[in-house]
Amino acid sequence: MRKIIAAVLSVFIMICSLCTASYAGSDDETHGYCGAEGENVSWHFDDTTGTLTISGSGRMYNYWEYDKIPWAHFKDEIKKVVFDEGVTNVSECGFNYWNIEEIVLHDGMTGLHQNSFWGTAARRSPDYLDEYGAFYVGNYLIDAGYVGGSTGKLNDSRHYVVREGTKYIVWDAFDGPLSGFGPGEGLVDTVNYDLETIVIPTSVTYIAPYIFELCWSFGTVLYRGTQEQWDQIENHDVTRADSIKFNYVDNPFADVPDGKWYTESVLYCSRMGLLSGVADGSFAPATYISRAMFVTVLSRIDRAVLSQYTGTSFTDVEEGQWYAKPIEWAYRNGLTAGVGGGRFGVSEPLTREQLSTFLYAYFFKIALKNKHLEPMRLDYLKKDVDISKYSDFANTSKWAEKPMKWAVSFGLISGTSANTLSPKAYATRAQAAVIVDHFYSDIMIGCRCYY
Repeated sequence: MRKIIAAVLSVFIMICSLCTASYAGSDDETHGYCGAEGENVSWHFDDTTGTLTISGSGRMYNYWEYDKIPWAHFKDEIKKVVFDEGVTNVSECGFNYWNIEEIVLHDGMTGLHQNSFWGTAARRSPDYLDEYGAFYVGNYLIDAGYVGGSTGKLNDSRHYVVREGTKYIVWDAFDGPLSGFGPGEGLVDTVNYDLETIVIPTSVTYIAPYIFELCWSFGTVLYRGTQEQWDQIENHDVTRADSIKFNYVDNPFADVPDGKWYTESVLYCSRMGLLSGVADGSFAPATYISRAMFVTVLSRIDRAVLSQYTGTSFTDVEEGQWYAKPIEWAYRNGLTAGVGGGRFGVSEPLTREQLSTFLYAYFFKIALKNKHLEPMRLDYLKKDVDISKYSDFANTSKWAEKPMKWAVSFGLISGTSANTLSPKAYATRAQAAVIVDHFYSDIMIGCRCYY
């Protein structure tokens, strides 16, 4: 009986070893199976060229444990990985932390993740990284987690343009930078706090699920094509996106040249839908911003539902005009009482002290109450400023003194010279764009509480 039991156990152990051979090869094996279904996908290592080839049909096995990877014993020798046509995914942790210098993917692979090839030499190679640190392999955007603020290299870390020619954007591509320490210790996606807008070219044909899952500030997809083209993209998951804008161009304003002190702020406000052009399609940066224009901007910052604000409370506001509902919204929410005599002053230019007062009123009456701003972040952002260094602060209207001090302390208003604030000077549309940029990005988004 003992001999029979021993024989049965031997056969059982042999069968088990054969079944697991495709997942944990011995040190001298140069080929084997690595398919999710067993023999549907195989691997082969050519030690003369340092090339590991994955071939077959369908999904490969998703290795999570380092000691189960069948080619792990070649980790120091593998320089190139080739995925033949037919293989549909990349094992999420099957190639991480190795000295892989070259990666070849074929079109149509939808099973890639931000973790893919983490820690490899290719991840550090200029052949695979764009100027902002995003990791591309051929037509695939795999990891743009480093394009957000504190960890990124972008001059404007809030905005990222996907490279022309990209076809596939993989799972979790825009989550924050991955954290992990070494083979077998795992990888964790972190939060990308800063990314707000992304430009997607018409070359993209597939967008994986959850690419913005941990992008807590994300708001707008800017697509270079039409809605009809967008609808042809497979999956096109844009969870967390507040809006999608079609037919996007980088700079729609002929009168906003590159390199001006206001250029990036104008384009930011345009992308975010806060400040648009004037009737002829230009931006008119040197034109004074009117009271009606600025109140409309505030309503857009608030994402106010304006349909409920019918009627008018001012004699110079004509119902049905583009500014009527924003002005009524501002009045009913206590942001303005007009300029006196029952008038709002629709087309009157806005002074710097009036602009500060509008922002101050919105901040304390709406934002602090309804927008979940984090007090510690606000305290960090606010700076102690010696207002007395501005010799013309005494010219500020009494009702505007606190708003002006507040705006200066948050860096929204700066001096027009080293010792002047010019509180009664009219604000241009360029100046307003810079102020709105800082208010919206630094305070409304930067100080938002996400938990």
